[in-house]
Amino acid sequence: MCLYLLDRNDEAIEIYKSALKQDPFLDKALYNMAVIYENVGQHKNSIKTWKQYIQVAKDKEKIIMAERYIKELTEYTSQKKRG
Repeated sequence: MCLYLLDRNDEAIEIYKSALKQDPFLDKALYNMAVIYENVGQHKNSIKTWKQYIQVAKDKEKIIMAERYIKELTEYTSQKKRG
């Protein structure tokens, strides 16, 4: 997440992707990637990554949070398309 704070988003995402190749169950990597994608306006990638996060997360509260983010991003992107 430090690279994100330094505005090195692409580099941060590549590092998370590399980590996920070694361990696809790294929920923190998926969480951080979803947040970065959302913050840089890559909403489709964020939604996709939140969905992956839900598949590996074990904490029910975090799963509910991710589902809410997916819903909000989906609504936002469909409103953006309309208008």
